Amino acid sequence: MSLEERFGPRTSAFLDRMIVSPQDKGAKQTTGRAGPCCKDGPSEGPAYSPGVLWEGVFMGWSGYAKANREIMFRVANSVFVQAVHALRCKWDDPPMVARVAAHEKIRVTLNSPYLRFFGPVADSPKGKRRRICWTMMETEVVHPDMVGLVNQGYDELWAPTQWNIDAFLRSGVTVKTRVVPLGVNSSIYRPMPKKRFPTCTLLSSRDTGSKGFPEGFIFLSLSLPSFRKGFDILGEAFEIAFKDDMDTHLVIATTHSTTNVPTLSRLSEYKSNIWGLEGTFDEHRMAEVYASADAYVSASRGEGWNLPGCEAAACGIPVICPDSTSHPEVFGDDAFVFPSEGVSVIPGAEAVSPWYKGMPFSVFGKKSLSTLVDLLRLIRAGGPEVRAKADSLRNRMLAKWTWENAASVVAKDLQSEK
Repeated sequence: MSLEERFGPRTSAFLDRMIVSPQDKGAKQTTGRAGPCCKDGPSEGPAYSPGVLWEGVFMGWSGYAKANREIMFRVANSVFVQAVHALRCKWDDPPMVARVAAHEKIRVTLNSPYLRFFGPVADSPKGKRRRICWTMMETEVVHPDMVGLVNQGYDELWAPTQWNIDAFLRSGVTVKTRVVPLGVNSSIYRPMPKKRFPTCTLLSSRDTGSKGFPEGFIFLSLSLPSFRKGFDILGEAFEIAFKDDMDTHLVIATTHSTTNVPTLSRLSEYKSNIWGLEGTFDEHRMAEVYASADAYVSASRGEGWNLPGCEAAACGIPVICPDSTSHPEVFGDDAFVFPSEGVSVIPGAEAVSPWYKGMPFSVFGKKSLSTLVDLLRLIRAGGPEVRAKADSLRNRMLAKWTWENAASVVAKDLQSEK
């Protein structure tokens, strides 16, 4: 089951989470806000303060679920957290389910703030509660329907980057806004010895469809294979750079099957080594996959944050990304950057999300392609510059983009609530 099928079409960058764990495989969506909690909390038991009514996705290995858990558990060291499921999924991880369930049973006071860490909805709680929507979008302009839900249902909008906040503001959001960072688990995502890659499927050459594993220099890119992720330009650039280099590989890891996917179909025409990685890996195995690559590449046409790039950076490998959307803010000068060439509406984008309809995404033209080819070759050649940038980017992640930093910002805000 794809993430869109599981969580609905209105997914964000977090739901482009790459590879899910064995526990998440086959998870089924049940009714939202099921169980002992509703937005007003359990009907019995004492009500605690300071507290927060926290609505989000907690089950599974999607990015939203992971971020909700990572931050909520840390915030709970400072304030009482009552957990409400925006979506409840079956998930075979009893210890983690039990940790979340403990927060379902907590009751906070009726004037405690309400925080929805997911996309906005029309039925946010009314009354005296302070209502916060913590979300993001990947487009240069935010769809009017999403803007309307934020303005009508919430008092504040939080997003992980200033670029995202600016996009919401110029699209008509009128509520109070604030940048609240997201993060990575630096205890898991860290430099470590390389291991052999898991079994992959060859997507290119005359041997398309054959199984094996790449050996040599490996570029890695992870996400759902939608138009937004730019696998078309990445594949073209890789073919130009390495069609005669059989020791260099590109691995595209995705939650979807890599067969019969329009954005990947042209890869079979190429001579270079381009592989698809499908599988179900937990956090620790996923960190090993990053660390076993030599570089990470994102050719995304829009990101509100870019979780995979941050996790790869934390593992100490160099990162290539566009100069558009949130990337300059997140990666700064420590990534290898290729230019975008304006923005444009993508026909049919609403097939991925209704909130993409008519919205502009970054455009990659001839200059983008040429620079991306040069960067791929530069990193393949290696040298002090490449190593220095990778080390600097890892330090940047540890300094700002960690779950501890994110939770600290949230906890301080909620503790100051009167």
